[in-house]
Amino acid sequence: LAFLSLVTWIQCYYYEHKWSVTKALAVVLPIGCAMASIEIGLIFALRKGKQRGVEWPVTLMAVLAAVFLALGVLRHYWDIYQHRTVRGISFFFVGLDAMGDLTSILSVLFQPSLDVLGLVRERRVQLDLGAV
Repeated sequence: LAFLSLVTWIQCYYYEHKWSVTKALAVVLPIGCAMASIEIGLIFALRKGKQRGVEWPVTLMAVLAAVFLALGVLRHYWDIYQHRTVRGISFFFVGLDAMGDLTSILSVLFQPSLDVLGLVRERRVQLDLGAV
């Protein structure tokens, strides 16, 4: 998802602002490498914590992911509120995303026991797989 987001973002600069391929790559590659490095570091750090029996960092990351995603989505709702219309949103994509959310939540609800933090983690896993 992060990779596709970076590609989409840099395409906006390439096509709309007439950036050269060299300039676009010079901007997006370091950002992508930094993001990948942070993610890889967090994976190793969180695994080490889990091996030592420390669970709160994993829970914190799941909650932060949910909060940041909510803030990102709220931006679109704020735009709708300000302009009193929907601009640039694909309703097919929104519907597809909503179905992914629904099936994800339903899968957690049918588990033997309901874990509220599991719902947050499930959404995080879904986002890592690219279904925003």
